[in-house]
Amino acid sequence: MTKPRLSNKRANRVAVIALKEQLRERGYDVGRSNKGMFSKAVLRGVVAFQKDNKLEQTGVVDDAVWEALEGKPKKKAPAKKAPAKKATTAKKAPAKEAPAKKKAPAKKK
Repeated sequence: MTKPRLSNKRANRVAVIALKEQLRERGYDVGRSNKGMFSKAVLRGVVAFQKDNKLEQTGVVDDAVWEALEGKPKKKAPAKKAPAKKATTAKKAPAKEAPAKKKAPAKKK
């Protein structure tokens, strides 16, 4: 069975849902669930997948893209991850002790 050709102009909702699931498994951001719509986020995910797999970056999901998707899923590193903080070798100064509280004078009766 051949997979349908998908683009932002013409898309099968069931096939778009399957496409989004496969792209998500590989770590591509395809936006939130929007009931099978071929949105701009899906288009960006498809183009990024095509670029990473050395395919022509058209944004159209053709047979070559489906074949590449059928391969083993590759987990992609998160796109925006803060760099790890380096451990400092300088020792911190010890915390200052709180000043002792003065006792209130005893009340006279």
